[in-house]
Amino acid sequence: MTLVYLLLSLGIFVFGEFLEESIVIQLADGPHANYLNLLDLFCFGSYVDYCQKKDQFPDLSDAQIRKLKQLTIIDEAYTCRQIPYKILMDKLSISSLRELEDLIIDLMYLEAITGKLDQQRALLDVDSAIGRDVKQEEITHLHTSLTQWCERVDYVLNHLANEIKLAHVQRQEVDTHKEQLTNEAAALKIAIKSQLRKAQSDASRMDIDECLGLPELMLP
Repeated sequence: MTLVYLLLSLGIFVFGEFLEESIVIQLADGPHANYLNLLDLFCFGSYVDYCQKKDQFPDLSDAQIRKLKQLTIIDEAYTCRQIPYKILMDKLSISSLRELEDLIIDLMYLEAITGKLDQQRALLDVDSAIGRDVKQEEITHLHTSLTQWCERVDYVLNHLANEIKLAHVQRQEVDTHKEQLTNEAAALKIAIKSQLRKAQSDASRMDIDECLGLPELMLP
């Protein structure tokens, strides 16, 4: 079936729009309903879901299982930034570290996730991951979460604006106070110079008076 090849398409990790196709919807009432279940699995499910309900799906090829495991890794990377290898290996039912790293490297090559493999700590360090399909019943919850996030952003922005305004006011007060101190210092400097000049003038007059008062300096 075309659906099978679609699920294997390189670089395609979102399939929700195909669930709305009339030819796909018709599968629900026919002998190939398990293929509709398969599409639903690739849209919203994981390898763990497949293992728990294998009888609801057609037999999967190795390539399809590999793709489903990659979707499972994307799921984990979308919700967690540091994922221990052990968690992934348990969820994917694999024991080979090389197999796990190959799956992750392919996803990085396709830019489905970005990050690095930390072999020393045995974990996947995630920078970003693409989103997967969202169920219709989850849209309301998603809308609520986004609304709350926007409200928190607005609060932070308003708080920052107030802090910037306060800092500006405080800076103006500091500048005003600094100008006041500068003016007072300048006035004090002028007053001191004036007093010094006056003191020097008074001292000069005293010297002259003292000299005039000495008899030996008087004219005969």
